[in-house]
This record gives sequence, structure tokens and C-alpha cells, in this order.
Amino acid sequence: MQSLPSYDDTKGGVVLLTASDTLDKLFYDDEDYHLPVFREGVSWERNWNLPFDAVQNEWYSAAAINKYATPGYANYYAGVPASIKGDVLLNEILFNPITGGVDYVELYNNATYALNLASLRVAKTVKGDTTWQSISHIFGENDSLQAGELLCLTTKIDLQKNHYLPPSTASFMELRSMPTFEDTEGEVLIFNEKDVMLDRFYYKDDYHFPALKDKNGVALERISLESATANPDNWHSAASTVNYGTPGYENSVRLELQGGEESVSLEYDVFSPNGDGDKDVLAINYKFDIAGGNARVFIYDSQGVLIKNVVNNLLIGPEAGTVFWDGTNNNNERVLVGLYVVVFEFQNMDSGKKQAFKKACTVGEKL
Repeated sequence: MQSLPSYDDTKGGVVLLTASDTLDKLFYDDEDYHLPVFREGVSWERNWNLPFDAVQNEWYSAAAINKYATPGYANYYAGVPASIKGDVLLNEILFNPITGGVDYVELYNNATYALNLASLRVAKTVKGDTTWQSISHIFGENDSLQAGELLCLTTKIDLQKNHYLPPSTASFMELRSMPTFEDTEGEVLIFNEKDVMLDRFYYKDDYHFPALKDKNGVALERISLESATANPDNWHSAASTVNYGTPGYENSVRLELQGGEESVSLEYDVFSPNGDGDKDVLAINYKFDIAGGNARVFIYDSQGVLIKNVVNNLLIGPEAGTVFWDGTNNNNERVLVGLYVVVFEFQNMDSGKKQAFKKACTVGEKL
């Protein structure tokens, strides 16, 4: 072309594509549309997978992997759908770091495609206040997260590496700022550019392993990606064998639940709740092919004495689920080594029929 219009760098304006009529147009604003650190020399790209209405949510700063521009070839995020609930899962959080340390949050890409990190935000709420606070954009040198990958967000990568000694394959992103989470309880939020909540977790320091004497610098890890984020029993203290944190790589207490043909089954018969990251919790799997049911789960010792009410009034649907026992009693004390019986009581809410499933397990101790 012989010439192109010169567009305003800062005040914004309108780009028109015309013939005899206007074919397309874009109202742009540098301040609102680009991420704070992505401006000079950075182009916009359109995501053709989003609704065709030429509004801000269709457009992203071009990806770092393409040097922030794709002139004459396919946009990096052209086929990436807008993130929806369940695409991104919270997988680990350090909310009470050591003295001089900083918090971190670990994400897992649960989608089947790469996620545009530049479209995501992290925030927090505090006890007694549901207002989203300290909202921070997620952006850095790498702005995409591949399917099935983990990413640790923090403001000080070096501090995390020096303390937790992760493997070289661990994945980090250093943010200019991110929420400072409360040391005792609070909430972590992940949402997209349309304020659609992708995942959230309300944590408490009570969720840590009861035998821990010092919780400073101990991260909470998600046990199972299949179980709900909001379930407190799906979280456990990171193991002592990994310095109490696994930023940017697989959790020390992670379980890939196998289940089975039975309505109720145990993931394994022997477990050792000693905080070493190997079979620290017992996974009690269930699967009932009904639309409505209710369940209670109890633990008895070898003498038939009730020592733990694991869960009461658990609503059951047709999908499989898991309940976790951390090896403690109703006084939040670690139980003795020995044989125990898991009793899973189930009631069909339509017919009123009740069933009781009993499974033996052993609490062991490694030598």
C-alpha cells in the first residue's frame, strides 16, 4: 500500500475497514486494552473463536512467543476459546511463608488447549468481606500455559527456588504484584477478563496436617484434580521430603484416583499419615448410579469404638466422588498404628433404602 493512517499511540481512536460501506471497525484504547507492561511495539490480535462484535474481549496483546506480533500469519490465540469454569484449577498455595519469604499460587491447565494467561486475573478475599481485593493481571515472559501443565505464580522466583529446591523442570512466572494472602484464612480467586470465575478456594491454616509444629513456609497442596477445589479434605500439607512445598511441579500428596467396580472402595489398604508425601491420606471412593442420595462416613478402631466422623450428610449424585481420611480422630489427634474399619452408610432418598459398606484399612508407620 502507498500509505496507511497514523494511529494515535495513547488517546485511542477508531480503525475502519471500508469499501463502499464500512466492513469492520475497532475502537481501540491503549490504556484499557493492553496489559500494563505490554504497549510499545506490541500489536493486538483478534481471537476469532469469540463472538464477532469487535469489542475489547475479542482482542489480546500478541503473544510473547511470537515477539508480540504476527504480521501476515495466523494469530497465536486465534483458535483459543475464552476460558470457562474448570479450565484452570488451583493446585497449591503458600499463604504463610517463612520470614522474608513471599506467597505463591500454583495453577493447573485442566483444558484440552493452551490457555492465554494474559486473559487471567488472580485476587483474594478476606474473612468477613467478599469484596475482590488486590486484583492482579497474570503476565510475564511466557504468556501461554499448555494443556496439563502447572505454573507457579509468585513475585520472587529466586526466593522460592532457593528455599524449596524444585527440579529444573519446575515452571514459574514472576509477577510484578500479586495478592498477599492472610496467614490464617482467606480465599484465592482465579477469573478471566470477563470476570467469569474459573476457580476459587477458601483456605484455613486448620487444613494443615495436625502434627505440624510450625506452619510457616508450609504450602497446602491439592490431593486430587478430580475432587472439588472447595472440599477442605482435598487439601493437605506438602510433605517434609520436599521442604514442605512443590512450586511449579507435581504435588507431593497428589493422587490419581482409580476407583473400581464396587460402589465403595479404598484407594489402598495401608497408609501412613506421617507427612512424608507417600500415602499420607486414605482415599475412600464411591459411585452410585442414582440421581439423589445421602451418605455418612465413620472410622472405627479394631475394638469397634467410633474414633472419627469423617463426613455427615454428604449429598450423592450419579457421578463418582471421593472422601478423604487424614488419619486423625475427632480430637484432631493422629491415631495409633493398627487396624481400622471404614463404614460408609448410604441412603437412597427416593426409595428410602439404606446400605452400609465396611472396608478394613491399616494405619502403618514407615521405619
